[in-house]
Amino acid sequence: MKKVFSLLPLFCLMTACFNHQGDTARKPGKKDYALADSLHFDHTVIASLRAITAAPFQRMTLTGHRSNAGSPPPAALEFAYDEGDNPLEMVDQLLEDFNRKGYHIFRSAESFGPEPDKIAVLKSADQFDILRYKGTNGNNFGISTDSLIKRLREWDTQYHFQIIGADHDWVELKFGTVPPDFTDLAQQVYDFCPDIVDQGTETVQALSEEMQRTHTLYLWWD
Repeated sequence: MKKVFSLLPLFCLMTACFNHQGDTARKPGKKDYALADSLHFDHTVIASLRAITAAPFQRMTLTGHRSNAGSPPPAALEFAYDEGDNPLEMVDQLLEDFNRKGYHIFRSAESFGPEPDKIAVLKSADQFDILRYKGTNGNNFGISTDSLIKRLREWDTQYHFQIIGADHDWVELKFGTVPPDFTDLAQQVYDFCPDIVDQGTETVQALSEEMQRTHTLYLWWD
């Protein structure tokens, strides 16, 4: 009995610590709601984000251009994720629910260095506003943000993809419809984005196999 009672304080302390950590990660605070209100974000979106991260939220900086002259850009926030987190799982967990509410969640920074990688949420009915907001382009190949969007819209009509990541020189897509011919699509991708093969998969066939295995497409321009 003495052993049981001697362990009881330690158990209570561990439980309190666990609950405190859970509360930090799962309950939005006043600052969260203040930012949400300034962005006109639904509070349920903030609550869903708090269920997967305790990282501070901040307003995302516009680095691209507005979709319509004279109109304000869509509201957006972002947060850094820890090295041990799986960003694709975090995005996938909330993707459909956020889309139904008129929001898009995506990876917004991939630094490969000392700067933190980030996830963002954009309030918009148009997922291509992600690319406008980030100014995503392949300028080294004469591909502007607008021409990139035009090409991706063509693929979207066939494969109904979701944009799950983007920054100034890369974009990641998740296919909603499985392409009937991955080899043909891989050749189209290579023609549009040579770096993905020349500095990545090395062959068009390897790109085709990667897309077939992951049902995703990652485009980037050096």
